[in-house]
Amino acid sequence: MYYTYFLDASETYGIYKFLISMLRGLYRSSDSVEALEPLRAKFDEQHDRLYDFYAQCTAVRYLSTLITIPKLPFDAPTLADEQKSVSPLIEQGIVQTPADYANVQKAVSSQPTGAVANAYMAGKQAYEAQQLQLEQQRQQQLQQQQQELEQQRL
Repeated sequence: MYYTYFLDASETYGIYKFLISMLRGLYRSSDSVEALEPLRAKFDEQHDRLYDFYAQCTAVRYLSTLITIPKLPFDAPTLADEQKSVSPLIEQGIVQTPADYANVQKAVSSQPTGAVANAYMAGKQAYEAQQLQLEQQRQQQLQQQQQELEQQRL
């Protein structure tokens, strides 16, 4: 369960930023804003779902110690006018200005997701090895108990 959150949370913000830039490009190049309204409605819906997903990820304490979970504003960013739009990322409750956003963007994109993923997988493998060892010990104890019962019967 946590592994799914880990992969989704570490990848979705990049996809989210890409979608914002693509939709802004469409708005700039399109003559008809009304033609883009279905895309805007779908984007708003997906923004709300992503906002909720990041809130769920933040609630998982183990996950929030492994990766940086982005914080989105409650409302979706403005796509039609890029200059008036605020940053899609909020850090510690403060809306970043476009000048500050470049610094935040570098911090989010430079997180060691490969190293974190490797550490997570190593921890998972160690846990599985420990569980296997405990199961083997339990099986040995059961065999020993069965042998003792058979000796008592004789």
